[in-house]
Amino acid sequence: MLDRELAAKVMKNVTAQAEMASLQVTEAERGHVAFEIDVPATAANYHGSVHGGFLATLLEVAAGMVGTSLDLNNVALTSAVNFIKRAPVGRLTVRCDATHAGRSTIVTRGTVSTPEGKLLTEATFTLFVLPLEA
Repeated sequence: MLDRELAAKVMKNVTAQAEMASLQVTEAERGHVAFEIDVPATAANYHGSVHGGFLATLLEVAAGMVGTSLDLNNVALTSAVNFIKRAPVGRLTVRCDATHAGRSTIVTRGTVSTPEGKLLTEATFTLFVLPLEA
């Protein structure tokens, strides 16, 4: 499901770097987001695959979006990223869900996959809940 108002709200979590320009939220609801992105060659490592740091960034952005979807201002506290298969440059799908949302922390689980659904990377993030911005 795509709540367009919520999708616009969670976009505040997208970092201002050129490689993120094609990011489009495809699903947004309370505690869940998904987006697609066309990863450019500038985000590749010297093997020609998407750099692991960029994949981790995509997952952190998704985790922050999930926190925002819960109306919680947040910042990443910890993460555990598992690189399952090499990620090709091009279109990728990122999904993320809240598995816990408390007063001081949010825990999320996110995945990066090919458009066909092949799992490439997965991660859990613990987010620290900050006071709401004025």
